[in-house]
Amino acid sequence: MKTTKYFIAFLLFIITSSLLYPQQKFIIDLSDTASHIFNVTLYPETLTDKNKIYQFAGSAPGTYELMDIGRFVRSFHAYDKANNEIRTKQVSTNQWEITSPAQTKKIEYSVSDTWHPEIKTHAIYLMSGTDLEKDYSLINPHCILGYFEGMQADSIYIKITQPYG
Repeated sequence: MKTTKYFIAFLLFIITSSLLYPQQKFIIDLSDTASHIFNVTLYPETLTDKNKIYQFAGSAPGTYELMDIGRFVRSFHAYDKANNEIRTKQVSTNQWEITSPAQTKKIEYSVSDTWHPEIKTHAIYLMSGTDLEKDYSLINPHCILGYFEGMQADSIYIKITQPYG
């Protein structure tokens, strides 16, 4: 009877931990204000071939407009445990494919803000966009954070680093 209680307690602990522990950890760096670039480091927990596509938003709920956030991505790189680069390729406007998702331990990418775009066609609605200045920033997560195919409902952790001043 005692063994059964411990086993049930252990199972509850495992189930609860898996629900609370974020599968993706994002660090958003706000220090590149001169270029209006958000630098993002992502530490994915466990990826498989089912999750080899990383997706940025094509639209945002409530705006009824095409956003194609992938247009604002300036760089996208994946790395393994030894910090060796893993080959990635952009497969559509908003999607990047990672050739070895199971080995991926870190992803670094940069996204320009939407208020100072180099891209002038179909501008992003201001209140659903992003801005990065020395004294403030406007962050709408759908413009900075993406998700892995099949992992849209997974919990995430977000840390924002900013320069002093």
